[in-house]
Amino acid sequence: MSFYAVLTVKVFITPIITCAKVIDSGPLTAPPLDSCLFMRLWTFQVSQLRRFSDSQRQALLDARQQVTTSTVLYLLGTTSSLPLYRNANDRMSGSSSLSAAEKAATNTSPRISYRDLMLNHGYFDSNILSHAYDGSGTDEDPFLIGWIDHDPRNPLRFRDRRKWLWTLLVALATMAVALTTSDYTAPAKEIKEALHVSQEVFELGLSVFVLGFAVGPLFWGPLSELYGRQIIFAGTFAALTAFNVGCALAPNVKGLIIMRFLAGTFGSSPLTNAGGVVADIWPARQRGLALVAFSSAPLFGPILGPIVGGFIGQNCGWRWVEGFLAILSGTLFLLVTFIVPETYGPLLLKRRAQALSISTGKGYVSKLDKDKQYITLSAKLKVALTRPWLMLFREPIVLVLTLYLALLYGTLYMFFGAFPIVYQEYRGWSEQIGGLSFIGQAVGIVLGICYMFPETHRYHKIVDRHAETPESRLPPAMVGSIAIPIGIFWFAWSNAPSVPWIVSIIAQAPFGFGFVLVYISVQEYLVDAYTIYAASVLAANTVFRSAFGAIFPLFTNYMYRNLGSHGPARENIRRQALVFGASGLAGWAVVDQLMENYPTQGTFSKVTALVNRSLNIEESYWPTPSPSRPELELVSSIDLTEGTVEELTASLKKKVPDIANVTHMFYFAYKYDPDPEKETQLARSMLERAIGALNHLSPQLEFVVFPTGTKAYGVHIPGGVFPPPYTESMRLPELEARKMFYYALQDELTSQSQLKQWTWCEVRPDIIIGFVPHGAFVNLAGHWATYLSTYALLSGRGARIHYPGTLAAYNALFTPISATTLARFSIWASLHPSVTGGGQLFNIADREQPTRMREVWPAVAGYFGLEGVGPVDEGDEERVMLPGDYIKANRRVLEERTGRKATEVFQVGYVDALGLFLTFDRQMSLEKARGVGWVEEREPGKAWGEAFERFRRAGVIPG
Repeated sequence: MSFYAVLTVKVFITPIITCAKVIDSGPLTAPPLDSCLFMRLWTFQVSQLRRFSDSQRQALLDARQQVTTSTVLYLLGTTSSLPLYRNANDRMSGSSSLSAAEKAATNTSPRISYRDLMLNHGYFDSNILSHAYDGSGTDEDPFLIGWIDHDPRNPLRFRDRRKWLWTLLVALATMAVALTTSDYTAPAKEIKEALHVSQEVFELGLSVFVLGFAVGPLFWGPLSELYGRQIIFAGTFAALTAFNVGCALAPNVKGLIIMRFLAGTFGSSPLTNAGGVVADIWPARQRGLALVAFSSAPLFGPILGPIVGGFIGQNCGWRWVEGFLAILSGTLFLLVTFIVPETYGPLLLKRRAQALSISTGKGYVSKLDKDKQYITLSAKLKVALTRPWLMLFREPIVLVLTLYLALLYGTLYMFFGAFPIVYQEYRGWSEQIGGLSFIGQAVGIVLGICYMFPETHRYHKIVDRHAETPESRLPPAMVGSIAIPIGIFWFAWSNAPSVPWIVSIIAQAPFGFGFVLVYISVQEYLVDAYTIYAASVLAANTVFRSAFGAIFPLFTNYMYRNLGSHGPARENIRRQALVFGASGLAGWAVVDQLMENYPTQGTFSKVTALVNRSLNIEESYWPTPSPSRPELELVSSIDLTEGTVEELTASLKKKVPDIANVTHMFYFAYKYDPDPEKETQLARSMLERAIGALNHLSPQLEFVVFPTGTKAYGVHIPGGVFPPPYTESMRLPELEARKMFYYALQDELTSQSQLKQWTWCEVRPDIIIGFVPHGAFVNLAGHWATYLSTYALLSGRGARIHYPGTLAAYNALFTPISATTLARFSIWASLHPSVTGGGQLFNIADREQPTRMREVWPAVAGYFGLEGVGPVDEGDEERVMLPGDYIKANRRVLEERTGRKATEVFQVGYVDALGLFLTFDRQMSLEKARGVGWVEEREPGKAWGEAFERFRRAGVIPG
């Protein structure tokens, strides 16, 4: 409705108001009539023509026809109306041009309104209209128009201040697009957890955006030649903003990846059109500095992305990272659309020729289009899609330099996948601090830009001597080609956690410095060497470069996983493990698997087991030390519940003389307290002492593993909290979370690992099935081993035994885990910090397929020669005594007949209650663990049999 309202005002109401203001003071004989010519030409009566001579009468009719045409042009926004009225007025008075004084005034200070500058692509004034063009104005010999002296619409003649503003805006638009590529990588951990994706799928989101850079320019370049820079930018940047919003609201990873690809495709338009704007408005001699400033934008963007994204992601969440990109692109869309006019000269001259032809009835054509036939969009696209490949494979220079730039570009984007691994995951830095790791490259880029300024001056001197050749552009590239490998090798040899972090940060500067020199020099060389075909050469360069940038991040993760963070030399490092809580169920299994040479012989050279109780090697039932196994050191009486960090440090330094060589810490210490608040305070203080001591004593520490449990998913709350399968992104409501010490330990490790060389992960099992020779807090296998062996002893083999729980618990799905699997994954995760570090959480179980106690109980009972059956029916008079009560009632009989004591299990009531309150499905998803490369599986029944057999060998239950 608003459009029709405006049209009505312009066509009907405005003429009426204008007519009311103009008082006709006499016959239409005396010029000038500019102020009211429009209304007079539309309101005079044909009978009035008798007042004029034949020549004046014809001029008036021609003027009326011209004003009719110009009014339409005015309403359509394609030309300025006032010059036409003035020209019509001149024609009426028999004059064909402005006075000499008017011409002089116009030539000295040509002006153009903001509206005409932004919307009127066919603008012309009286000087342009009256200029003496070559040609006769016929269809066969049209006037050939070009830029005239003091042309107010010539993009090259605007003031430098205005051109620098435009250059800055298009450079910022380009930088914003480049920033969007890498901003995504900063909240990597959060995105993977929120969308439940692996590292490879996450990196696909980076690759598809860069892939859009290879697709988009093939279309936006030709379209800009048909429709101009302005409309292409407005349309594509509006789409980029919309797709960035789509990324922020993406409900799953599929939507995010699709939105990222479309954002990259549409956002790539500044990569081609922004450079065209710079070329449009700057003469060749002045273009050097502008191109240096412009070319640095797409290099700075990817470096700034992780820094900005890190701070936003950690404080506001990953969706606000995408939201920030939408706000940024939307703001630049408005600024560029309303400040930067159309600058493509051939289009402006073409539109001017069309406007002049319509307004005068004469034939006008742009000089640039004189010998050209109209080229359709399909023809332009055909050329755009074929000529770059012909140039690429038929010109060796183009092929070699394109491959070189593509390799460097791919390496640059590989860093975006590598830095989160090296600094966030391997060193445990937060998203904020991890984003700052790109500062080294940023410094190098700044140094490279500074280096290019005197190089531009050097090139100007060569031009002044008329000795320039395309090769005159290449000396900076020679310097950069030396700096790049220096930076890469330096970074590769210094990014180990044992090396201070600042060394690898400084190592990035030579790469950034060299990249700028090579990138700018090669681009300028290709433009100078291939001139009229430069667009096709640069298109091939852009496609290849973007393809490498899209592909390289996809295998970055595999390289770091298989080769390590700094090459094969990692294999020669002597790893030493320190296990806190080694006498507990999980801690015992970790020592056991390390002594069994998991994952391979020689992986660890020594294992130090720390326990609070008094224990010796013979009573531990760990594998016997031998030359083919790691050295085993057992240290007793390590109490984490009391004392200070300094006291623990002194104790460990005394009891573990080579603690400085510890590289891996497995923290499985725990002490129960019935008060959740006290338990949280105790658990955090214990961890604080342990980590604080190792930060002082173990400079080679690389990785820390600590376990939690499914209480973090609320399984202790009747009916549960979350629908299964449980995923790592699920977090209890804040009120319940405050009662869980797990989150306090996460916060402590995050804080302690800041700017340290080590990183950490959390493993989360459900019910652990395993062996420990002494008592444990929750040892279901030990508890049932004593219960079933006692039942078999008293009731005889073959007796039926009911499941000690409810029918709902008997049928509920869950994912149990053997202590062996938990230990193996903990060790494996500690050896793969590039994919597991950075404080990541992993669900872990024997297998992904859930099971039920209905499937487990018969096999468990059968091991003891009993027939395991389901729970008693509700309402049945027969009642089953819980295992804890049964053992307590028959403990003396067991001791008298076997001479053995029942296995000590703390909180027996809690263990017995597992069959009563765990009445809901609670299976966990292992998708994340599978996504980082963990593939081992075990049959759940095997874990029970393995644990029972160890209890027999240890003499805990009858043989």
